[in-house]
Amino acid sequence: MRTQIPGREPSRGKVRDIYDLGDKLLIAATDRISAFDVIMTNGIPSKGVVLTQISKFWFEYFKGFVEHHLISDDVADFPAPFCDQADQLAGRSMLVKKVEVLPIECVVRGYLAGSGWKEYQADQTVCGVKLPAGDSRWAWVYLNGLSAGIVEDVEKVEITGVPVDPDKIDERGAVEIRITTTHPSARFSATKGFQKTVLGFNVRCNAGL
Repeated sequence: MRTQIPGREPSRGKVRDIYDLGDKLLIAATDRISAFDVIMTNGIPSKGVVLTQISKFWFEYFKGFVEHHLISDDVADFPAPFCDQADQLAGRSMLVKKVEVLPIECVVRGYLAGSGWKEYQADQTVCGVKLPAGDSRWAWVYLNGLSAGIVEDVEKVEITGVPVDPDKIDERGAVEIRITTTHPSARFSATKGFQKTVLGFNVRCNAGL
């Protein structure tokens, strides 16, 4: 549920333990789980490994499209004492560049669920964007034919998130990142049978400078 590296104390989030190495970070994904920003007592075995490998896949998939912060996920490349902690870190950790984090999570939605569905039920909008009327919880929005998608941005406030006007972050470059990654990832997901699922079209990304 948490990493324990001798002589090092991480910053612990809902899922990840983050070790500050000066100009780099060592990020370890644990097996902790949370719901509605509450960390649960029990975890899911190997969840952190799965999360890390998914991230690694997409970093490699978008190589050449979007620059990322990953330096290495091989424990042997980590500085001491982390390189001696393969039993804790292998498969679930990454050595990364330290960047200035933009406290924005970008979500490009092809279907409505969660907070987006709640807002749509109340106002027929998502983050203030007016949408056509629909009669399904998994309402098909704009991605029929991979056209555009609804951009929903969430400003990260400590460990919670609140919706924010998309125009607020346009000048920081996150718009370019989310559009660059949305269509290729949706197309790839469609080849794996996820064309009409939340997994296929709700594309999330975080950005840093």
